[in-house]
Amino acid sequence: MEKELAIKNPALKRIIKRINEGTCLVILGPNLLSEDGNSINDRLNNYLAEMLPKKVTHNITEGFLSFDDRTRQIDLEDHIEEFFEDELEPNKMYEKFAEIPFPLIINTAPDKTLNKVFDEKGKGYDYSFYNKVTPPKATIKKNITQIYNIFGDYEHLDSMILTYKDLFEYLESIMGAKKFKFKDQLHESKAVLFLGFSFDKWYFQLLLWIMKVDSKKLRSHLITQDNLKKFCEEEFNVEFFDDDASEIIDELYKAKMDGLIEEKENNYEPELFISYHWSDESEKMTEVLKKQLQEENLRILIDKDNLAYKADIKDFMRRIGKTDGAVVVISKGYLESINCMRELLELYKVYENEEFLVRIFPICLEDANFFDGKELLKYEQKWKDKLQIIEKEYRERGQSAGNVLDEDYKFIKEIIEKFTEITQKLAEINLSSSKVLKDTDFKALIADIKKIF
Repeated sequence: MEKELAIKNPALKRIIKRINEGTCLVILGPNLLSEDGNSINDRLNNYLAEMLPKKVTHNITEGFLSFDDRTRQIDLEDHIEEFFEDELEPNKMYEKFAEIPFPLIINTAPDKTLNKVFDEKGKGYDYSFYNKVTPPKATIKKNITQIYNIFGDYEHLDSMILTYKDLFEYLESIMGAKKFKFKDQLHESKAVLFLGFSFDKWYFQLLLWIMKVDSKKLRSHLITQDNLKKFCEEEFNVEFFDDDASEIIDELYKAKMDGLIEEKENNYEPELFISYHWSDESEKMTEVLKKQLQEENLRILIDKDNLAYKADIKDFMRRIGKTDGAVVVISKGYLESINCMRELLELYKVYENEEFLVRIFPICLEDANFFDGKELLKYEQKWKDKLQIIEKEYRERGQSAGNVLDEDYKFIKEIIEKFTEITQKLAEINLSSSKVLKDTDFKALIADIKKIF
C-alpha cells in the first residue's frame, strides 16, 4: 500500500493497474529513438539522401523520399540494411521499456531495435509485420509480448513506406484487408499508451484511421502544440500526461523494479479444436490423435466430448472461434455433413486471410478424394441439390416449411458460396496422407502445431 501511495499521478496509477491486468497496449512512435530531435524516419531519409545524393530526394516537410524504380531495385536495400544494423542501437529508454510486460507493442517504425533488446535480455516475444504486398503468415503465441511493425520491416523493402506511392499502395492494401490484425485486442484493451510520436505527422493520422480508435480512451506523452493537443483531445479522446515519453518510461520501470508491476507467467495452455465426422475411420483416427495431442499439454475441444446435452449450439460455435487452431479431418462424410461444414465455415470466418492457412491443420482421408477436382465439383453439386429440395419445400408448404428449414437454407447457401474458396485454400497446404500421419504417431502434424503455440 505504501508503494502505491508513492505514485502521485492518478493516471499513471491507472496505467500500472491496466498493465497488471494485461489490458494496456503500447504504440511506439519513431521519435523514441530520436537523435538531435530527428526521428528514426527522418534519420533514415537523411541517411539515404546523403548516401545517394543524385538518386534520392528527401522532402523534409512531408517526410517522404522520391527516387526512381531502378534506384529502389538496385541501390536502396543495402543502404537501408546498413542504416538499421550499423547506425541504430538501443538507448537506455529501450532497455527500461523492455522490462515492462505489455501484451502488445505496435511499432510504427520499420526497425527491430526493440527486438534486439528482447533478444539480449533473453525475453520471449513474437514478432510480425504488415506487408502491403504479401502479408506474412501469422503465429499464435499467448502470454508473451507481441511486437507488430504496422508500417513494415526494413529487411523487406516492399513493406516499407518511403514514398507517396508507397503510402497510396499501403492505403489500398489495408482498406482491402478484412480486418486489422490486432483490432480485437485493441478493442478489448482498457488503455492504449502512445510513446514517441509527433502527432502532426502522416503516420499518426494514418494509424488512428486504421485503428478507428476515436471511441477509445488513450493516453499519450505531452505535446506542446496547444491547438494540436486540443484537436487530438476532441477528435480522438486522447488524454495527455504532463511528462515526456522518457519520464513515463522511467516511472513505469521504477514501478516494475519496486514490484508494483508483476511479471507475467507464460502458463497459457493452447486450445485446439478437432473437427471431424462421426464415422468409423474418422472417429478412430481422432481418438488416437486426441491422446497424442493431450500428451503435448494441448487442451482439446471436440463437439462429442464438450457439447453438453441440450447445450446451445451457437454458443459452442462461438467457443470454436476462440480456439487457437483446429485440426480438420476431411472425409467424404465430412464434406457432405451440414454440421461439419458449419464448423469449417465458422473456422474460415474467424481465421481470416493468411491466418486460416496457419491455424488450420487438415488431415485428408482417402475416401474424400479431396485433390480430385471432379470429385469436389460433385460435392458442390450435392449441396446445390439439397438447396433445390428446400426451395421446393418452400414453394409447396410456404411459411410452415420456413420455420423448420430457414437455418439449414441459410447455411447451405453459404456452403455453396464458399465451397470453392475454402477447398482451394486447403489445397494450398502440403498434406501428408492420413495413413502416413497415423503410422508415425502424427509426429509431423504435432511438430507443425507446436511451431505456432
